[in-house]
Amino acid sequence: MAAHDGDSGGDGDGGHRAHEGDLAGLSLVVAYDGGPSSEAALAWAVRLADSGGHPLTLVFVREGAVVLPAKSSTVAAVSPGDQLVERARRIRMSAPALTVGTRVVVGEVVAELVRLTGPGSLVVVGAGSHRLLHAPARWSLCVRLAAHAHGPVAVVPSETTEAGSGIVVGVDGGDDSLALAEFAARWAREQNTGLRLVHAWLPPVMVLNPYPLDAATLALVEAPHQEFTARLAAAIQRDHPSLRVESATVRSRAATALAAGSRPPLAVVVGRRARSALATSLLGSTSRDMLLNLGSPVVIVPARAAAVAVPRLDTDGPR
Repeated sequence: MAAHDGDSGGDGDGGHRAHEGDLAGLSLVVAYDGGPSSEAALAWAVRLADSGGHPLTLVFVREGAVVLPAKSSTVAAVSPGDQLVERARRIRMSAPALTVGTRVVVGEVVAELVRLTGPGSLVVVGAGSHRLLHAPARWSLCVRLAAHAHGPVAVVPSETTEAGSGIVVGVDGGDDSLALAEFAARWAREQNTGLRLVHAWLPPVMVLNPYPLDAATLALVEAPHQEFTARLAAAIQRDHPSLRVESATVRSRAATALAAGSRPPLAVVVGRRARSALATSLLGSTSRDMLLNLGSPVVIVPARAAAVAVPRLDTDGPR
């Protein structure tokens, strides 16, 4: 995408400080309207951009319809473009090395933001209080954007007050688990933080057996899940020897396992795959549950966007 073709070109250093093999080519695009949610998203994105040397673009989406004011006002209105330019100027003052651009586009918000998504960009949006998300959340801006995006999307809760540490990535044993873990590992290495691989599983439902599975049977069922997690963690550690890698195999719903922890992570990374036209317009249960109970920034990564020059290793998931 052309990340800097907007109202104001970026200035500053622009040189990527990240080293070869990480996400040096990733640009950060922040949906910004000046509200508290977009400010929280912008603050999170600025930290990431400054740490990794990523170019940053602030985007305002102007709805196509024009609403006339009820009465005239003597106060001159500030255009969205001018607001973005001023906000970008303040960012450059606090982080002079950042390349910061601005862009104003006209159209329907979700559709225009989807156009900005792709494997080479991380689109960052703010979400209001998670308590307000529960009712129509599956049709909210954040959920619709994440469901249709062509690249990774970060949804940042407005309650985010701590910078967070560590990247948590959920791996389900699917074919894209390695690519997703590699994406998260490169990001963790760039941000000089640790990586935690979480593989959640649930025992099969025994329809004809009214009794719970005994401990020995549960251990047999759990064994391939533990083996998968161990193989994946070993593969990531082998490719990134300086990275602190932890792993956990948890008997739980995936969203519950990913949300657990004493300290908030920098981000929780989850995958998104679509095998049909209908599935493309929906989110998986884990992504949906994470967004409905947003406690930390969540990054949803489509399978195609995660698979960027990742070698095929022997990390087949549990069968």
